[in-house]
Amino acid sequence: MARPITRFAHNQCVECGADIGKVIYIRPFAKMCTDCKTNAWSGNAEVKKVLHELRQRNSKMTPKELGEDEKFEDDPRAEKEIQYGRVTKRETTLSNNATLIERNFHV
Repeated sequence: MARPITRFAHNQCVECGADIGKVIYIRPFAKMCTDCKTNAWSGNAEVKKVLHELRQRNSKMTPKELGEDEKFEDDPRAEKEIQYGRVTKRETTLSNNATLIERNFHV
């Protein structure tokens, strides 16, 4: 016996729980109302403004002021560290550029 399919209409806002206008189809996932969506976008606008100001400020600074002259040095313990799960790559093609599956197709 198959399990019954349960689908939700998602007619409430994800953030505030306010009712969203009903639609003909069933929404596959929950959405935000226009007020919550506006608040989310306005928050992103403030962040974008701050980042733009930082980029302008950093473009006028010298590399020494930004600290780019300092060289990164790896931890000396990392040289002796054993790397588990390392991926080894092996070719799947032979000299005539045919894959192993294609070469053994007749088998």
